[in-house]
Amino acid sequence: MITCSYCNKEFEKKKCNQKFCSRQHQIQFNNKKYRENHREKSNNYWQKYNAKEYPRLKNNVFNLFGNACNSCGINDPDILCIDHIDHVGKNRKRITYPLYRWILNHPTESKTKFQLLCRNCNWKKRIINNEGIIKWKQ
Repeated sequence: MITCSYCNKEFEKKKCNQKFCSRQHQIQFNNKKYRENHREKSNNYWQKYNAKEYPRLKNNVFNLFGNACNSCGINDPDILCIDHIDHVGKNRKRITYPLYRWILNHPTESKTKFQLLCRNCNWKKRIINNEGIIKWKQ
């Protein structure tokens, strides 16, 4: 009799290297282990880049687009965001960090594909042009 590594119940060993009382416990244990490892890796990634490089990249990208909203002219960097001009953002799910890097590496092409808008103007554009799926509660 050995104990299951997932639920700590005792069970009879059927195979020589069996550590779990059922296949489901083995899968759940592996998934939990994967999530914990993945979370640590992603936290390390964002701590590494957010602290050092992300603010610098964001400032450089906003400088490239003029540091102001294209629609209303607000220049507060906390509410400015990058907007896809031709509404292909739903097909390109990019995290902002790689997007900023791409924009800085392709400045002329990025000015034809992206614009700088404040969050209010971005939502207005989205509603007026029926961009994305907007579900209203009734």
